[in-house]
Amino acid sequence: MEANIIFNKALKVNSYAKINLFLDVIKKMPEPIGYHEIITLFSSIELCDYLHFYVSKIEHTPDYVAKIFKLPFKKLVSGSINLASENIKLILAGEEDIEKCFSVPVDNLNTVSVAVKKLFSHVPFKRLSETAYIYILFDKRVPAGAGLGGGSSNAAAALRALNYLFNFNYQQDLLMAISQRIGADVAFTLRGGAVIAEGIGEKFGAGYDFEPWPLVLVYPNFEVSSRDAYSNVKNFIKYDLINIKPEEEAKIRTAALARAEKTAALMGEADFNRIGANIYNKLEEPVFSKKHKIRDLKETLYTLGYKNVLMTGSGSSMYALLDPHETPEAHNAHFEKIQAEMHRKYSKTYKVILTKTRRAAAWEKILL
Repeated sequence: MEANIIFNKALKVNSYAKINLFLDVIKKMPEPIGYHEIITLFSSIELCDYLHFYVSKIEHTPDYVAKIFKLPFKKLVSGSINLASENIKLILAGEEDIEKCFSVPVDNLNTVSVAVKKLFSHVPFKRLSETAYIYILFDKRVPAGAGLGGGSSNAAAALRALNYLFNFNYQQDLLMAISQRIGADVAFTLRGGAVIAEGIGEKFGAGYDFEPWPLVLVYPNFEVSSRDAYSNVKNFIKYDLINIKPEEEAKIRTAALARAEKTAALMGEADFNRIGANIYNKLEEPVFSKKHKIRDLKETLYTLGYKNVLMTGSGSSMYALLDPHETPEAHNAHFEKIQAEMHRKYSKTYKVILTKTRRAAAWEKILL
């Protein structure tokens, strides 16, 4: 096994964010699981983090590895995690003086560390005779706690990268099975593209391949707890989420699937005029009731003339879909208009990002 490991090769992976074009909450699973079942329409977007992987038999400083990748980090913060049963040491590192929303936990709280442990616990991996050092450096561009799936995407990127660097050669189906044990959105970010999903977001239905749609993301520089958003949803639903009757659940599920499919169809038709009435997120009102600034953010975008506006995931980011028939120059003008108003009305700490939806694509290995 040791001879098959790709040592001393720098690997860069793009870790793409996601948005929800539709999200409805169907019911709550009984405790101790306690998750909520949803129906959602996911779409990848071009906004991404850059994760850098390096496997060595020698213990280096993270600064040394950063120089290999030519990363212009001013100061690194790092942490190490021992996988004693495999004789592997995992070193996570990111830039220390970066803004809070781009900071990286360099310990067991990082979803990537969970992904690495799940991967090695799954494979029939013989303990190495000498320590192998896995360095993972994060160049963050996706805000945390924003409903954009940044941490989940990072975990998916780690599965792909280590599957390659350790020559496990696992196929997509097996990686998907591992991803489902890590977190709710990891399976989708491993898959990419656009797809209707059920369960907690890991059961995939119809997939779509619509042309990219431009959009402007606004992150208001504070996080929303997914747990709080889902725990509050019961106050905005007329039925009992836990004790829902089977016939009522079937009716709600059928209606939600139909609406998700219609939303996907309108995206595929590039129907800018009708898409706004169909994009939907059940978590908006539960979040708005606690985070009034997010409600105000959506109303501000409406006032500016943007009607195709939705919160993604459990927040806190909001996005405005732009007309795909307009020119790139027009899209950039919308971006500048929204950014100017966000900075004028709220704060220059608000992140405004022009991006677009992304089609599913084969994983690209970028070895340096």
